[in-house]
Amino acid sequence: MGSRQLQVGIAAGYILLLVVSCVYTGFYEGRGMYPWMAAGFLIMTVILGHWAARPREESNLEESTGSSKKMHGSDTARSESGRSRFVEVMLVIPPFILAGLYGAHLLTSPVSMQGTLDQALRWAFYGVFAAGLASAVKLPAARAVLRAGPAVCAVTLTAAGFAAVYGLAQLPHAVLRTASAELSAAGARLGGLLEYPNTLGAVFGALLLERLASLSRADHRAAKLRQALGAALALCCAASLLLTESRGAWLCTAAGWAAALALAGRAARRQLLLQTAILGGGGLWVYRQLAGAGLAPAQLPGLAELAGAAACTLALSCVASRYGSPAPDRPRILGSPAPDRPRGPGTLAPDRPHSNGLPVPDRPRGPGSPAPHRSPRNAPPAFQRLRHWVVAAVCFTWAGAALTLPVPGSGGAGLVRTGTSTVSARLLMYRDALDQIGYTPLWGRGGEVWRSVYRSIQSQPYVGAQVHSGYIDMLLNLGFTGLLVALVWIIGIGLLLLQRRSRWFAPFIVLVLHAGLDFDMSYGLFWMILIWVAVIGTNEGSVQRRRAPSMKFRIPLLPRRNPIHIQWIHPYTWISTRTRMFFHIPQEIHRLRQGNHSFNLAFRLFAGTVAIVFLLMSISSLELMKSEQLTREALQLIRLNRTSEARDLLKRAVQLGRYRFVPRLVLSSVTDSADAQRWLREGINYNPLQAELWWALGRVQSKQGDPAAIPIMEKAALLDRYNSRLHTAVLREFNALALRLDQSGHFSESSHALQSGLTLFRRDQLLAYALERVRNIRNDRKFRITEAARQEALLLERCSSGRPFRMACVLAAKGIPESLTQLRPVNLP
Repeated sequence: MGSRQLQVGIAAGYILLLVVSCVYTGFYEGRGMYPWMAAGFLIMTVILGHWAARPREESNLEESTGSSKKMHGSDTARSESGRSRFVEVMLVIPPFILAGLYGAHLLTSPVSMQGTLDQALRWAFYGVFAAGLASAVKLPAARAVLRAGPAVCAVTLTAAGFAAVYGLAQLPHAVLRTASAELSAAGARLGGLLEYPNTLGAVFGALLLERLASLSRADHRAAKLRQALGAALALCCAASLLLTESRGAWLCTAAGWAAALALAGRAARRQLLLQTAILGGGGLWVYRQLAGAGLAPAQLPGLAELAGAAACTLALSCVASRYGSPAPDRPRILGSPAPDRPRGPGTLAPDRPHSNGLPVPDRPRGPGSPAPHRSPRNAPPAFQRLRHWVVAAVCFTWAGAALTLPVPGSGGAGLVRTGTSTVSARLLMYRDALDQIGYTPLWGRGGEVWRSVYRSIQSQPYVGAQVHSGYIDMLLNLGFTGLLVALVWIIGIGLLLLQRRSRWFAPFIVLVLHAGLDFDMSYGLFWMILIWVAVIGTNEGSVQRRRAPSMKFRIPLLPRRNPIHIQWIHPYTWISTRTRMFFHIPQEIHRLRQGNHSFNLAFRLFAGTVAIVFLLMSISSLELMKSEQLTREALQLIRLNRTSEARDLLKRAVQLGRYRFVPRLVLSSVTDSADAQRWLREGINYNPLQAELWWALGRVQSKQGDPAAIPIMEKAALLDRYNSRLHTAVLREFNALALRLDQSGHFSESSHALQSGLTLFRRDQLLAYALERVRNIRNDRKFRITEAARQEALLLERCSSGRPFRMACVLAAKGIPESLTQLRPVNLP
C-alpha cells in the first residue's frame, strides 16, 4: 500500500468512527463506545511500548540532531515549530488531565464508581482521538479527506431524519410526538439518530454554519456540481434544524452566524447574507410543508414538494453565487497585509519577477484571434450594481414569504412555540444542582453525580436525569478544578480559531454555547465534532503578521538572541509572545535526552508506565462490553423462563463489571436470599445513592422477616422522594413485614414497621397536598397518593391501633399454614 493510500485510509477510518457514533445514538452516555475505546487504547499501548522499548542508537541521535538544527536553524522556523507544538499540546493534553481527575476519584468514595470509571475511560478516549486526529491532519492526503468529515456526518444525520419523516425507514425515536403546545408547535419534533431534538439541533446548527461559510468563500468559477451539492446539504441542515424546534439551538446558531459575519471579508459577507436568506428560506418552506402534516406527510406528494423546494433553493443559490456580489476577497489572516486591489489597464503591477514595476500592456491578439471572454463580473458598474440589487431583492423576498405566510393546517399559528415550562424546569435543576456543589466545591464527587442524587434532592417532582447544562454537570463531577481545566481547553481552542479567522470558529461557538443550555456533553459525538473542528481549524494555515518597521521592540523576558519585532500587539498576540518562551522547553528536553542516559531511561520508564495504563484501560473496556452483552442475553433467557442459565450469565456479568448495578438487581431477583443480599450489599458499596439497590435489599430482607429491612426501605423511599409507585410498594411491604414479625413473636419490631409505614404515608400526604394547593409548582412525575397507598395506610392504622387484640390472634394462629396468612388486597370502606 502506498503512502497516499495509507493516509487516505487513516482519514477514512476517522470518518467511519464519526458515522458509527451517529448510528449509536451519538455515543450517548458511552452507548456503543466500549469496543472503540478498547481499540484506541490498544493502539496507544503499542505506540508507547515501541517508544519505551526502542534503543536510542547514535545514528538516530545524529540524524535527529541534524534535522533539529535544520528545523530550528532560524528564528522564524523555531517560532513556527514552537507555535505548532503549543497548539498540539492545547488540543491533546486537557482530555487526559480530566481523565486523570476522574481516575483519582476512583481511589476515593465517589457517589457512583461505575459512572466515574466510565467518565475516566471516555475522556481518555477523547484524548486518544484528539492525538490521532492531530497527527493525521499533518499528512497532506489525510488532511484533504478529513475536511469532508463534518459533511459526511451531516449527510448521515439528515438522511436518517428525512427517511424517518417520510416513512422510508423505521426509526422508533427519530420523531418525537406530543400533544403539548409548549413542547412543540407542530405536534412533533425531529429527534433523528440522536433521539433528542435539542442536541440534534445544535449539531445541525454547527454543520449548517460550516456549509454557509464554505459557500460564501467559494469561487463562482468552481465546479457547479460541487456548489450544488454543498447548497443541497446546507438546505437539509437548515430544514432539519427548524424541524427540531429547539429554541436554544436556534439562538446559538444565530450567535455563531453573527460571529461568522463579523469575521468574513466584504465579498464573503455579502455572499453569506444572500446564501443565508436563500437556504434559510428554503428550510422554512420545507418546514412549513412538514409541520402542516405533523411530520407525517404522504410519501410521494411530500417527496415531490421537497424536490420542488430544493430545486428552487438550489437555483437561487447558484444565481446568487454567480451574480450576487463582486469577486470574493482573498481570505485574510489576523495582521496580514490587505490583498491587492483590482487594477485597470496601464496601472503599475506589484513587484513581481517579470513586471519590474513597469506598466503591463495588454497582450496583443492576432487578426484572427477571438475576442477575450467577458465575464459577467466585467459588465459595466451600473449594470453590476443593478444586478446585485435584483438578486438580493429576490433572495430576501423568497425568505420573507416563507417566514410570514402561515403554516398550512395550523390555523394561523406561528412557527415558534412560546411556552416557558422547559425554561422553568431548567431553572429548578440549576438551583438544586448549585446547592449540591457546596459540599465539595473544589474536588467534586465523581462521575454521574446528578443522575445519582437528583431524585433525593429535587425540590419539585420534575423529570430530568440530566442537569441540562454541561458546565454545571462538570462542576458537580470534578468541582472547580475540573471545570477550570475544561474552560481553559475550550477558551484556548476558541482563541486559536479566532486568531486564524477560521471558518470553523462559528460552528465552534454554536457547540460551546449550547452545551451550557443542555446535556450535549453527555454525547460522545459532541466531543468528537468539537475536537474535529478544533484540529481542522487550527491546521488550516499558519498565523502571519506584518513585519515591523525599523524600530525594534524587545521583550526583556525572552533571550536576547531571539529578538521579537512587533508592530502592534492585540490581546492574543500579547499572550502568544509571553508564552513563546515555553516553546523551547521540548527542544531542551530532546537535547537532554540525547546527552543524558539517566534522563533517557526515565523517559522510557514513563512511556512504559503509560503504556501499561492504556493496556489496563483497554482490558477494562473489553470487560465492560462483555458484561453488557451477558446482561442482555440473561434478560432474554429470563423472558424464556430459563432462569438457571440466566443466573450463570449474570454472575459472569457481575464479575466482569463489578461496579455495574443492573446485573446485580436482576441477579438478586433470580437467586436465593443469602446470595442476593451479598450481591446487593456490594452494589450499594459501589453506588450508595441508588434507590433501586436499597429497595431490592429491603425487599429481600423483608421476605426473611428481618427487622433490619425497616431502615433500608425507609432509605429507599427517601432516595426517591416523588415516586408514587415505589412508595406504594414500600407501604405494602411494611404491612407484610409487620405480619411476619408478629408471627415470629417480634412485637416491638412489628410496631416499629407499622409506625415507619404510617410516617412515610403522612409525609407523602403533605407533599401531595402542597403540589395540589400551591400554584406554579411542577409535578412532571405525577406524584400523588394512589388508592392502593390509601388502603395500605388504612390497614397499617388499624393494625397499629388494635395492637393487643392482634397479638392475641397471632399467638392463637401459630399452627395455621403460611399460605393462609399471606397478605391480600382488601376493599375497605
